[in-house]
Amino acid sequence: MARIKDAIVEFLYQSPFIGYCLTNFCLNEIKDEKLMPTMGVRVQHGRVVLSYNPEYVGGLASEELLAVLEHELMHVLHYHMTRREYRDPLIFNIACDMVINKVITRKLPPGCLYPNKEWAKENLYAEWVYEQLMKNVKFVKCNKSCMQPGNGQGKKQPGGSGDGEEDKNGKGGEKGQGEGEKGQGKGKGKGTQDDPQECDGSGGCPQGSMVGDHSGWDSSDDAGVVEAVVRDMVDRAVQKSKGSIPGEYQDVVDKILKGKISWKNLVKYSMASKLRLNRETSWKVRNRRLLSVCPTFILPGSLRRRGCDVVIAVDTSGSIGQEEFAAFFGEMESLIRRLNATVTLIQCDAQVTSCEPYVKGAWKNIKIAGRGGTDFRPVIKYIDDNKIVTKMLIYFTDGMGDFPDKEPSKYSTLWVMTEKKSISPIGKTIFLDIERGS
Repeated sequence: MARIKDAIVEFLYQSPFIGYCLTNFCLNEIKDEKLMPTMGVRVQHGRVVLSYNPEYVGGLASEELLAVLEHELMHVLHYHMTRREYRDPLIFNIACDMVINKVITRKLPPGCLYPNKEWAKENLYAEWVYEQLMKNVKFVKCNKSCMQPGNGQGKKQPGGSGDGEEDKNGKGGEKGQGEGEKGQGKGKGKGTQDDPQECDGSGGCPQGSMVGDHSGWDSSDDAGVVEAVVRDMVDRAVQKSKGSIPGEYQDVVDKILKGKISWKNLVKYSMASKLRLNRETSWKVRNRRLLSVCPTFILPGSLRRRGCDVVIAVDTSGSIGQEEFAAFFGEMESLIRRLNATVTLIQCDAQVTSCEPYVKGAWKNIKIAGRGGTDFRPVIKYIDDNKIVTKMLIYFTDGMGDFPDKEPSKYSTLWVMTEKKSISPIGKTIFLDIERGS
């Protein structure tokens, strides 16, 4: 862990933007090589988690460690853990590595995969590279057997560790780093294990290995949460680094910051680290972690069941019309489905007028109480006085009222406003676009 922290400090001096992004990573040391042979990243419970094998990290040169950390950061910035969808896990992982390694200027460990020179001319993205790779059946079959930890390729040379005949590809190398001649096609071409390994898309199996371990991507949060996490991380890093963004990062940073994050995804991000997380075995999903070990067997995977305690307050003052109420309850229904949440609904104008549990579909029988002035402080006091347990208060309002002076200590607040006329001095404020009648 000390070497990784030292590398992050070095980034803070050399490339502040990269360094500040990496300071958001939670470091997770895993000594079991079977569980974590190299290094891998995922977004889980609203945090970016970097898992690593200390033996692997200890074997990297200083420049290589910097490059590998940058490689993992690029996976996060490109949302690779949520973009695989229906695609073959191994081939998509190879495609992601090729796209990322193309733009990293620091020296990566020997044997890393790069796109061929023709592809390198394009502005590559992982899905396109994946389609090019999948067009070659021989390439796909070869990688299924060869691109595993401990396998590599290379033509047998004096002193080499490969197996096989003189004119055939053999297996050899450690952790996928090929030795001898570059084993593409029939073994034509020269190279050493220090050469970056290019894929020519012709059906030959590229030498080398993927830089990191991608098995943790299956346990990442869903796309909405990942986008909110990355957006927050990048926004903080840009501010702290005072805009000193490396040229190769500018485009991806612009896309992240200009993208729209829905308020529901922001809620999920804010709640992610506070949710009760339970897993249950299910045949509805395949166990992807064991898929490469037992490809001929269908083994059950696990489904995540989340639950949380949320208080939703609705402003029932006279300034709120029927269109606002319809939007409020419509968004509440959507939120409950997303979070599997236990919700307490509080109605309040200048005082609390109603407090009751809320379940899906209850909006049909809700009677709006209040319609007076607006004061947001009574809700905070009511929660404290009645010792209501919650992780978050979500307040639907037009923002025209008296706000509390300080943030509650036991839960966070999110203000969902219909008017962009004010911002809450506490918590986070987001704005809800609603359709109004003509």
